[in-house]
Parts: sequence; structure tokens; C-alpha cells
Amino acid sequence: MSYLEALHQALQAGGALQTSGSFTSSPRGGTFKGARAGTAPAYSFAAYVAQVSVDDETSVFDVEKVWAAFDCGRPLNRLAVEGQIHGSIHMGLGQFMGESMDYRGSRLMNPSLLDYKILMPHQMPEVECLLVGEADPEGPFGAKEAGEGPLVATLPAVANALYDAVGVRFYDLPVTPDRVLKGIDRRRAEPRAWKGH
Repeated sequence: MSYLEALHQALQAGGALQTSGSFTSSPRGGTFKGARAGTAPAYSFAAYVAQVSVDDETSVFDVEKVWAAFDCGRPLNRLAVEGQIHGSIHMGLGQFMGESMDYRGSRLMNPSLLDYKILMPHQMPEVECLLVGEADPEGPFGAKEAGEGPLVATLPAVANALYDAVGVRFYDLPVTPDRVLKGIDRRRAEPRAWKGH
């Protein structure tokens, strides 16, 4: 019997096929209160590279492409992992390029999505995913996490690309065109010469 035939018979007999399971990681950390917080048997790793273009007059920048190499051990669902990487890059770019909760005293000045600037679809760059790594013996079925991990490398990748383009390091988010322009002006006012910028 083929899988599809088995699936059809199961659906007719009792509804959707379902199962549940759990995975308990081996004990880690010390014996003090909170020792297990943040521990995991298998950590993911990522290396991202971003390509940006910057308008010389306005300092508006565009993230054109992101190359994302991500080690999640054995990807149990490759499409889901790649979707998570795309979504995490979108989230990271939003944090980097515009998302900000602006307060005047204790009053939130941008309380709606009309004022809180999330990344627009046309701002999403081309993304090239490369899943690397091997099955991890400590992870469930050889997998490692692919939840928050894909987000982390986005911000420094874009910051490094901007530094390469304009010669300015940014330490506060979001990095908006006016901040890029101010950074370029500060850099030009410094007495030492900047090679290549």
C-alpha cells in the first residue's frame, strides 16, 4: 500500500493522522536556581553576508541581497527551516532599518502600525539560503534549533555591509537614512584620512 493510500484510508476511518512526542535534553548547568535557563544540548550557528547600496545624496540604503549559511544540524523540514530564515531576515531588517517605539516621557508616540514602521515587502532583499552542518548527536533526530537563531546574524551582517559602504559604524538601532547621513558628516569632519571612503 502506498503512503497516499494509507493516508486516505486513515482519514476515512478516523480523521487526520496525528501523533505527539517529546524530547528532554540531558541535565546541564549547575545546581543553583536558574542553572538550566539558556542551556541546550545542541546550539545552532550562522554566518550571514549582506550586500547594500547607499544613495550618495540622501543616504537612503537598500539591502539588495543576504547570503545566509545556517547550521541547524539535520533539517527535519528543509522548507520550514528556509522559511524561518527568510522570516528571521525580514524581522532583523525591520529592527535594523526602522522599527522603534518612540516615547515622549511615558507616552508612546507611535502606537499604531501606521506610525511603527515595519519592513515593507519591496524592501525585502533576495535571500540565498545554505543549510550547512551534519546531524548533531545531542539534538532530537540530529536537529538543532532554527527558531531565533536565524535572526541573530542579520543585524551585524547589514551593519558590516554599511560600514564597508560608507565607513561608519552604527551602534544604535534603528539605522535610518538621517543617522547614516549624520555618521558620514561626522566621519568627514574627523582629521584622520579614511581610505576607500
